[in-house]
Amino acid sequence: MKVLYINDELATADGSNYHALGIFQNLTKLLGKENVRSYPAAVDGSATTTSHSSLSFRKKHKYLLQLLRLVRKTILSHTRARKLIKELKADSFTPTHVLARSVLFDTTALLVAKHFSAKLVYEVNTPMYYEHCVMNGLPLKKAVEHWERRIIETSHGVYVVSTVCRDMLCEHYGLSPEKFMVIPNGYMEELYPAGEEERKRIRSRLRREEHLTDKFLVTFIGSLKTWHGIDRLCEIARLLEEHPQIHFLVAGDGNEHALIEEYCANHTNMTYKGKLSLRDMADCLLASDLGIMPYHPMENFYFSPLKMYDMIGSGLPFLGTSQGQIQEICETELGSEFLLKNPAMQIIFLSKNKEHLTIMKEKLFAAQPHVTWEARTAQLIQYLKSHL
Repeated sequence: MKVLYINDELATADGSNYHALGIFQNLTKLLGKENVRSYPAAVDGSATTTSHSSLSFRKKHKYLLQLLRLVRKTILSHTRARKLIKELKADSFTPTHVLARSVLFDTTALLVAKHFSAKLVYEVNTPMYYEHCVMNGLPLKKAVEHWERRIIETSHGVYVVSTVCRDMLCEHYGLSPEKFMVIPNGYMEELYPAGEEERKRIRSRLRREEHLTDKFLVTFIGSLKTWHGIDRLCEIARLLEEHPQIHFLVAGDGNEHALIEEYCANHTNMTYKGKLSLRDMADCLLASDLGIMPYHPMENFYFSPLKMYDMIGSGLPFLGTSQGQIQEICETELGSEFLLKNPAMQIIFLSKNKEHLTIMKEKLFAAQPHVTWEARTAQLIQYLKSHL
């Protein structure tokens, strides 16, 4: 088996870069470097700062940008495919499988797989028709649907990050679920030391540096997007101001950064770290007492939250909104105490009951082997071998 992994996120600086790196690094680990190629080259973009002016520009001109993207990607796909085919031939690498993340209006993978008569498998993390045309209200719905249906129907298989994502695609396009494989996100095992002493050392150092030694530290990590509940996070922190032993830590960046910055400017119970490297993000989790995922309730929660799997990997007890994959994982593997009900009261209770936190940690440690990126990639490889 020789796998070509095409994923634009390999060269980006947002949260999806973590997903792409997790898959690519473990493909090479499990199949051997000689049997895997990526396009573009893989880089760790986690420490790259977010351009707020760029975010603002894209939001302001989103309609025009989608039209330009349609034209650009249609042309660029053929150019990139020809270039990639030439490079692979020069390297004497003939892929048996082309694995590609779906990128709106891009057909590079389809063209390359057709040239080499390789099996084509698409990685779908979001129903594009829903994210772009329903959630974001962008035009060109027919063009988006035409492209999305084409890549799904042309591919030999599709793997998605959640059952909700699969079911939405099947219902919208009248497809059979048999074509889909559900493989949720995972975490990088190498970010979290196995030894308890090393974990304690990291925890003590970071808390000392941040002057948080005596605090019960509640942490949010990830991109600061509207549906991640950033406003809810600030409201929860505000409700707990009268509890000085409880402190909030936020690591990440995105469209809602101004809400966090404004809160921190007017309140003393929250620290904002901005965007961090993967290593620093992992250290923050190891230094924390509780994680939080205050997503807004959504009709279609099709996400596979990376932040949840990193909390599992770090052994950090968390509270998350009762929906989608968060609810699924908590109800089947962890326990209902991980679900948000009355966040302020739950945080106060956990800050005073360390024995309960210890029980939650034990459940997290038991779940860890099943949700590493290596375990997820092994599932993917087995899918490729058995069904394609």
